[in-house]
Amino acid sequence: MPFMTAAAIAGTTAATTTTVAGATLVGTTTTWGLRAITMGTVAADAALVSGAVSAFSSYQAGKQAAEYGKSQQEIMNYNAMLDKREAEQTLSVAAYEEGRHRRAGEKFKAEQRVAYAHAGVTPEGSPMDILESTAINLEEDAQIIRMGGQIGASELTTSAQMRKIAGRSALLKGQAQRRAYRTAAIGEGLGTAADAYRYRLEVA
Repeated sequence: MPFMTAAAIAGTTAATTTTVAGATLVGTTTTWGLRAITMGTVAADAALVSGAVSAFSSYQAGKQAAEYGKSQQEIMNYNAMLDKREAEQTLSVAAYEEGRHRRAGEKFKAEQRVAYAHAGVTPEGSPMDILESTAINLEEDAQIIRMGGQIGASELTTSAQMRKIAGRSALLKGQAQRRAYRTAAIGEGLGTAADAYRYRLEVA
């Protein structure tokens, strides 16, 4: 049996001409068909690779956004815990200072009474007014100490609450971004598959 080329077996030995950039190219119909199929396959594969990279990048971006949001929440919660602890300490210090002030006041009033007794002054009239005034002033000072602690603790408690809210907001924002990026990744993947399928159909 005589040797035959692949073009002859396919029955496409007729020469064809194609003009590219002003130059006339001569080849067989089989040659041009194979080249078209190859180019279509390359285009489809390139689309798949590009789409896969884009989809993976979107997925990673979503993952990083979620992790960042979670880390921000952890930081906010930690700072909120510190604020709460400081609020408790502020109340404790204020209570201690108030108690110490009251004890010192009672001691001072006792010393006043002893001094009046040694001087032979009865606790009537002006001495009594002085003792009452001293007691009132000492009580006002004690109330100021307590109020100062309560105000400081309230501010710290509010700060702790705001930090927790901010942390929760950061977490939800990260989760929302992750969902958005994942949706984009799915869309990119579907779009890539459609493009690759279209490229293959064009050369089929």
